[in-house]
Amino acid sequence: MEIFISQEQLDDMDESQLKFIFDQAEKQLKDSLSIGDTLVTRTTTSLTIVSGLLVGLVGYAINRWEMSKIDPLFYSAVLSMLYLFVPASMLCSLIIPAQYSISGSPPKPFFNDTFFNETVKRN
Repeated sequence: MEIFISQEQLDDMDESQLKFIFDQAEKQLKDSLSIGDTLVTRTTTSLTIVSGLLVGLVGYAINRWEMSKIDPLFYSAVLSMLYLFVPASMLCSLIIPAQYSISGSPPKPFFNDTFFNETVKRN
């Protein structure tokens, strides 16, 4: 466990400062969990629908190809597959972990000398 506060800083702190610091950390944790859950749920649902449509269109196009019925319906299926490939690839990129900006902040940046300086004007 990393210790990022000195004993002098800890002695100079009052309860309101500690409460503020750890409220920010709690806020960040809650937001990151809710955003992550929402993102995964929406992406999974959308990807399931789009991939189901793609599989159906591929099957339909292959069936028309084998029956030698290359007509406007075949071309329509192929163009629809190409069109749905773009959102499917974008949805797959959302599954890969990425850095997101969320509200709140971890407690470590608040444990610096500026935060504890009484001459600094507070809003």
